[in-house]
Amino acid sequence: MRCFSTVLFLVAMVQNTQAAEPLAVFQFAGNAEDSAVGPRSRPIRVGSGVALGQGYAFFDGQPKASLDHGNGAEHELRLPDRRETVAEANRKILAKIPKAEAVPTYLNPELIHASVENNVREKYMAISPSLCELLDGTLMIAYHRTSGVDWLGAYSTWVRTSKDGGRTWGEPRLIAERVQAPGLLRLRSGDLLLNGGEMLAERSTTMRLFRSKDGGRTWVEQRPIWEKSSGIRLQGGCGSLLQLKSGRILCPMFGSSGGNYDPGLKAWCYYSDDDGKTWTGGRGKVELPKRGAMEPSVAELKDGTLVMALRTQLGSLYLARSQDSGETWSQAKSSGLEAPEAPFGMASFPDSGDLLLVYNSSKFEPNHHHSGERTPLTAAVSRDGGKTWRIVGNIVGGNHEIGAAGSNSICFTCDGKVVMAYDWLLIPWDRQIKTGGTWVAIADKQWFYRNPAKDQ
Repeated sequence: MRCFSTVLFLVAMVQNTQAAEPLAVFQFAGNAEDSAVGPRSRPIRVGSGVALGQGYAFFDGQPKASLDHGNGAEHELRLPDRRETVAEANRKILAKIPKAEAVPTYLNPELIHASVENNVREKYMAISPSLCELLDGTLMIAYHRTSGVDWLGAYSTWVRTSKDGGRTWGEPRLIAERVQAPGLLRLRSGDLLLNGGEMLAERSTTMRLFRSKDGGRTWVEQRPIWEKSSGIRLQGGCGSLLQLKSGRILCPMFGSSGGNYDPGLKAWCYYSDDDGKTWTGGRGKVELPKRGAMEPSVAELKDGTLVMALRTQLGSLYLARSQDSGETWSQAKSSGLEAPEAPFGMASFPDSGDLLLVYNSSKFEPNHHHSGERTPLTAAVSRDGGKTWRIVGNIVGGNHEIGAAGSNSICFTCDGKVVMAYDWLLIPWDRQIKTGGTWVAIADKQWFYRNPAKDQ
């Protein structure tokens, strides 16, 4: 999730089920709470036709863009005559949003949907969820709470458990402070591994690792996957750990010798052949134009081939392949699935090896700050190792910001269910008010193989 410091954003909230009036806030994204907003008293036409209602207007001293509130109506919005702080503007919006937490506008009625944790307004967001099923059938979800994004603010990783397949969730338990975007994996031994990144400096991270031998009741920190990187190295919002049929454990990641927003990010894997005790960086790295190859998800096919899916700025998800258990990778090619620059998740069905992608299927918009809107969240299946894809249908949608969070955001349970975790924001691209939270959608396996659903 990228912030900009040199342009002024206008963030507009769309209608929800209880508040029909369009709302808006002016802020310098990424600045402190007392940042001033402006420019002074200047009318802006708010109407259809810009970035699917995502609510950004760019300024260079004068307003110059309209907005779409999602209902086709046009509104005129006047900037304040005096300079108003972000905190003051947010309080006005909060007064108009119902106290009860909203739900996404569209929840696919063929699936079961459940809230795991709501964001706490003006305090923190609960994002980047990962799932696994324990030996007794209990589901565990890990996520992080953060007062900002992209390493800004305070952050910590928490877990909850569900005894009813994800329909309800127990109380949260803190795993560690200063750990974000957790990946969660149950090893064949029954041990649990949880990884997560910590920022050490502007261009240096460590990937911390925790192990539980008692089903997640207690956790012991292990030797990190990497201790101190030279240059940015991370999993982004898509924490992921994967155990191959051979027993090797993979940690997909991306980075460069520069910073997170510099061009030329490359994707590769760390791997462990001793049950997670020591880790080695793979030799092969995947490169792509513009910002680069980001937030990789890796899945194993029936024949042992690995497929890596990648977030890009190129208009679609890209795929690379490995024939040597993640040591090296082919050149990435487009999957053919149109997509913005956004987090996603990919995993393979345990019985068939078919690939499942959970991603934003919105229109690619090259001039959009993240190449398009992050809605709806859609499922697609490939039965030929990613050569062709069949869009199954939308999971959740509406004029919001919605995202899956890596391979571990998809969990195949022993009773034939597929549980998909995602985080969402009621107001697209909002980082101040913090409405929304972490949810799960639960589907029968058969849902993914029926006739394609009509787009919502």
